[in-house]
Amino acid sequence: MILGFCNIFDEIFLEIFSNNGKKIKQKIIKKNKENLYPDLILEIYIFLEEQKINLKEITKVFLVPGPGKFTPARTATIFANFLATENNVKIFSVSKQEFKSAKTFTNFLNLEKKYLKKIDPIFSGPPKINQN
Repeated sequence: MILGFCNIFDEIFLEIFSNNGKKIKQKIIKKNKENLYPDLILEIYIFLEEQKINLKEITKVFLVPGPGKFTPARTATIFANFLATENNVKIFSVSKQEFKSAKTFTNFLNLEKKYLKKIDPIFSGPPKINQN
């Protein structure tokens, strides 16, 4: 299975594909009433569970590392790097410009992109910790 994750908009895109590139499902995660994103790791697990997909079945992750919101960018890259380290998953970086025009990972699945051992997040600005 192939997982795609993007957080460069005000929404977070999750997509899952079969190994032959057939899109299984897309989920868009929006901010809640408090203008916060839900627990993203939990949302990823729920998304995979709804599709009856085990983490060990994921063979590739496509990720837009940013620039994007601080917490989702950090969470997505940590999750992708965890899968790469623990499950020997290949991770691929897709640029913001590439994804903006496509709005799906479908176009990137068969490209001969070089996979990475680690991806670093790209933030749209510093974290907003103390705004009083």
